[in-house]
Amino acid sequence: MPDASIAERFDELHRRVGTVGQNILDRMDKGFARVDKEFGDVKGRLGGVETELGNVKTDLADFKTSVDRRFTDVEREISDVKLTMNEHFTEVDDRFTHVDTRLNLLQTDMTKVTQLVQTIHNDNGLRDLRIDKVEKRLDTIETLLVRIDAKLPEEQPN
Repeated sequence: MPDASIAERFDELHRRVGTVGQNILDRMDKGFARVDKEFGDVKGRLGGVETELGNVKTDLADFKTSVDRRFTDVEREISDVKLTMNEHFTEVDDRFTHVDTRLNLLQTDMTKVTQLVQTIHNDNGLRDLRIDKVEKRLDTIETLLVRIDAKLPEEQPN
């Protein structure tokens, strides 16, 4: 464009810059359209993910409720078992108390029997002493009878 005037050159330059700018804007529009389409696809996919996450949240809430219910049932059963065990332990304690009472009575009775046996033993000792005294008297009487017999004249025939 050597023969063109400065105004023509500026017009041509301005037209070229406009064409380049328009090409850039067209490409940007195509790129933005593609990005918008991809964002739309991603948004559609994320909508599905959000739905799935909502379902998972619902499932987790249901599971939590189920687990809470189970734990409540287990706690109630444990309480029932504790109550039953406490009743059994109370019953066993009562039985042991009854056995202790009976053993104390038995021990009292055994003490009385021991005292009676000791009394009988002591009485036997006293009886032995009395029997010894009686035997000594009998020995004395026998000795006297032997002396008396010795002093008597022999029997004479009638």
